[in-house]
This record gives sequence, C-alpha cells and structure tokens, in this order.
Amino acid sequence: MSLFSKIHRAPSLISVYLDFDGNLLPVNSSTTAAFYDSVELGTNWITTHFGKGSVQFKETSATARAGTRYQQRFVIRFPSFDAMRSVRTEVFHLVRNIKLVYNNGFEVVIGRNDYIQNRNPKVTTETIGNFLQVEFYTESITPAGFLKPNTDLLGFPEILPINFLSHD
Repeated sequence: MSLFSKIHRAPSLISVYLDFDGNLLPVNSSTTAAFYDSVELGTNWITTHFGKGSVQFKETSATARAGTRYQQRFVIRFPSFDAMRSVRTEVFHLVRNIKLVYNNGFEVVIGRNDYIQNRNPKVTTETIGNFLQVEFYTESITPAGFLKPNTDLLGFPEILPINFLSHD
C-alpha cells in the first residue's frame, strides 16, 4: 500500500480511556512506524463516558526553528451536574495519557510528547450550564501514533503459540 492510497472507510470513535500514572514508550521494531507508535508500561486505563457528538480530536502541525511540531487537542463534553462534579473536574487535571479506540481496531494514544514523555498534557476545564467540557492539549515532536502490544515484557513474539496454563 502506498502512503498516498485511498483509505476506504473513515473510522468511528468507540471508546475513550484515561490513564493517570503509566508511561508510553516508543516501539522497538523495524516493522512498524516505531518512532511514532507506542507501547504501554504501567498504564491503568479507565474508561470515560462520551457521546458521539461530544468529542473532537484535532492535530495540527507548525514549523519551528527546531523542526516540525505537532499540536494535539482532544475535547470531550458530557453532563456533569451531580454530587461528584467538583471532584471529577479536579481529577481531569491529573491525566497523563489518553487512548482513543476506533471501530477499525486502531488505538490512538495522546500524551507522549517526545521520545520519552517529559510533560503531561495541559488540561483546561469549562462548565457550560449542566455540561463539563475538558480539553487536553499536547505539543509533540511527532504526530499522534498508535498503541502496539508490548511483546518485550515476556521476551516472546506474540505470534509464538505458547500457553502457560497446565493441560492435565
């Protein structure tokens, strides 16, 4: 497939996950877009509610003296007028990584701003009536990449048919 071939179907976002303490590391592989894609280490993804029309992911690029920089914005808006409103609003400011899962199987991750992440996303919150709008903003040296399985944890490639369960 050429980089400029037609993509036949635009995917839809089906899940949004947040992580507060894990790390995204560059993929160590020659078969993928290694520098752009990430593996996870110590993540604890927590799903968050969203409505289809209440999320937006936008990525723009700009040329700087040091090279191209990419600005990623993810905005989510949802009803948030209950007893936990204040706590929920405060917790969003602690997010380290965001994972967007699409119906074509791809998982886009936002948060790794350099080869190794050195800054959490900037978070702004705004209450508009009964709704809370949260914007996550990062500046990165690469476009947002995909999350890949981490096969280095066991040292085996994932295609190796190993089963650690006993067969009595």
